[in-house]
Amino acid sequence: MSSTKLKKAPLQEVVFELRWEGERNANGVLYDSGFELAQGVLSQKLKAQFPLRKKLIPEGLSATFFGMPLHQYWSGEFEWPVVQHGPGILTINEIEKGYEWEKTYKPTVIKVINSLCEVYDEPLSFRSAELKYVDAWEMADGENFQEFINKNFLVKMYNEYSLPGTIIGTGLSQRFLLEDNSEIQVDIANGVNDRTGKEAVILNTTIQKAQNFKKRDILEWLEYAHSRTSHIFKEILNPDFYASLDR
Repeated sequence: MSSTKLKKAPLQEVVFELRWEGERNANGVLYDSGFELAQGVLSQKLKAQFPLRKKLIPEGLSATFFGMPLHQYWSGEFEWPVVQHGPGILTINEIEKGYEWEKTYKPTVIKVINSLCEVYDEPLSFRSAELKYVDAWEMADGENFQEFINKNFLVKMYNEYSLPGTIIGTGLSQRFLLEDNSEIQVDIANGVNDRTGKEAVILNTTIQKAQNFKKRDILEWLEYAHSRTSHIFKEILNPDFYASLDR
């Protein structure tokens, strides 16, 4: 998560998510009044970089899916990054192969946000922004989750009681309030590497802020969010283990 990519980056996926306010219809259901027109214009604006468009639901159902992505924009068949747009929501997802903060990911996020703001007739009332990193390390044969954590993280996990059976799931979740009222959550859990199917340690680092954003506020917060997630990623790992990721 540094500005320059680690040589052995454990990154599985990074997601930037942006949400905005909706309106309520006569039945009290939230909807995005500008979505139907905006999604067509956004498709044209993104076409040079993301020519492949995929619809996630049938025509005419968008009003019932507020806050869910309904359209995806890819550069090719499952070629990342992917932009997702739905009523009240936008995400930009990237995986390790194409990720570099300064060179690729941040410029793409900024470009897509600018395009989003241009395609709605009325200014959007942004209400939350989120940046999430998913990292994973496969465990060696015979190595268990707690051993891996105690060796490679600056977190210690022990059971000081008689276990009732074999541990099949364990994890740690902590949430912190930051000085600007952003919240950062760190989740460490055992799981499976989706790409290889092997047992792995999964680290989710998520920073989120809920407030009334203007576009310039979002762009400023984006840099702050990256700085804070990068810092905690480095701080939570054993220094020797962190150094091994760049050798």
